[in-house]
Amino acid sequence: MQTTEYTITRHDAKVFKELIDFLGGDVFDRWKGEGKIEKSEPFLAKIRGAKKVLEEIGAYDYDFMDEKEPAFSLYWEAPFDIRREDAATPLARVVGDRPGIVFKQAEIYDALESLHCGYLQFGLDEASDKICALIIIEITPDLIFMGPQWLDIEPDIPSIISKFVGAISVDIVNRARRRPPR
Repeated sequence: MQTTEYTITRHDAKVFKELIDFLGGDVFDRWKGEGKIEKSEPFLAKIRGAKKVLEEIGAYDYDFMDEKEPAFSLYWEAPFDIRREDAATPLARVVGDRPGIVFKQAEIYDALESLHCGYLQFGLDEASDKICALIIIEITPDLIFMGPQWLDIEPDIPSIISKFVGAISVDIVNRARRRPPR
């Protein structure tokens, strides 16, 4: 029996890492209903397994990445409606008593660690084409609030969420990774 030894180049490692990040961030295999999607445990196990293989051969580090690319990947579940009284105090205070505001929440996850990081809450004021959003990152025992901030409504909800989630820094994600699981 002939044993074959395989090699992996930096380019190969980057391609596989990007695939793992894509699967971890943008691909879901389970529909929870009411507009919610998620990753099943078997799917998450496959992603973690592929990541572990690259880590074991030292090919999952970020030294080959372009410095402009963040060393983390976040994803969010589809937003769901929340009641005004369930909105975080800073968001509720800024929105005030404006009529016709629809409140929503989207859970935010660190795809690389399969870890819940926090959530984005927002109030939609469709009459004035404005949205007020607040990001809440959970770092036990603290919460970090970013916002609330009013913006013009983008063409669609995913664009709005992407803009706010894209503002989360690598330092905050790394601090959230160090907290105990909930």
